[in-house]
Amino acid sequence: MRTLIALAAAGALAGPPAALASTRQVQIPGRQFAPAQAVAIAGDSVTWTNRDFSTHNVTADTFSSGPLGRGEAFTQAFPVVGAFPYRCSIHFGMSGRVDVYHAYLAPPAGSVLFGRTVILHGLAPEGSEVTIERVSDGAAVASATAGAEGRFSVSYEAAGPSVTLRAATAGGTSPDVRLAVRPKLAIAARRAGGKHVVTVTATPKQAGATVAVERATGVGWKRLARGPLSSSSKATLRISVTGTARIRARITRPVGGYAPGLSATIRVRD
Repeated sequence: MRTLIALAAAGALAGPPAALASTRQVQIPGRQFAPAQAVAIAGDSVTWTNRDFSTHNVTADTFSSGPLGRGEAFTQAFPVVGAFPYRCSIHFGMSGRVDVYHAYLAPPAGSVLFGRTVILHGLAPEGSEVTIERVSDGAAVASATAGAEGRFSVSYEAAGPSVTLRAATAGGTSPDVRLAVRPKLAIAARRAGGKHVVTVTATPKQAGATVAVERATGVGWKRLARGPLSSSSKATLRISVTGTARIRARITRPVGGYAPGLSATIRVRD
């Protein structure tokens, strides 16, 4: 296997590398780069390895690998922060990008239920101390030490409304990450006078927020009723169903900086 190593060119990529740098990997399994958008920390290197039977290359404004046959690799250093697009000049439309940060905090997948603890992952210079800060006031909410390859994980309890966070190191901060927090919704139903009385309760209090009761259909969900939550964060809604139905509650207009959310699904019968 032939390995090419390129140092950053002067100018756009000039700057001192981090003392404890890592090497990020990008594979070329075919006419694509995987991942197409790689994340690195300033001072890191990125290695591209051709796993395809065809010859490819890695070409950018400030570096070029030359032709890479199957099993051959090319390594490029990225000492400074920035976005660095590249392409394979042999195959049209085959492109990728390296995003380089002082630190990186991965966005969570979807919203987090109020009261739950979420694990946040990120990258920083290996061995560095990382502080997770609330952007609104700079308060520290968690900390970690970046381990092998600069990876770190922290726990965050969603004990308040949606929040914007960032990872801070001695060298700089990550881009801001929005953590959406949705209220807990409890749903209960009872028969009364030929209808079902559905009670929805939200935690924390969501007085004035709008909730809806929905029924599952063959193609999605149909709204049966909606109304506001009271000062005690409860809503009582009457619905009519035929046969057995699966219903749930949805908070469509939350208040206090919270995100929309859903209850568990329950079954009711006429």
